Amino acid sequence: MKKIVSMKTDTKGARLQKLAEEMESVKMEFAELVDEYEEEGADSIVMDALSEALAAVDDAIDGMSDVLERI
Repeated sequence: MKKIVSMKTDTKGARLQKLAEEMESVKMEFAELVDEYEEEGADSIVMDALSEALAAVDDAIDGMSDVLERI
């Protein structure tokens, strides 16, 4: 996974947009990993924790998008 580039010179909105895009990439990669765990038959406690974590990432992206729509 690539590092997030320094965004000190960008506006807050631009920085937030870049972070939202990075989070979307992380979400997609994480979703693939969750699928791998599921395919390998991970127990329900592991799957529940991974699913909750994935939902939290998705919620964070939604929150960023909500802010970006208002600025």
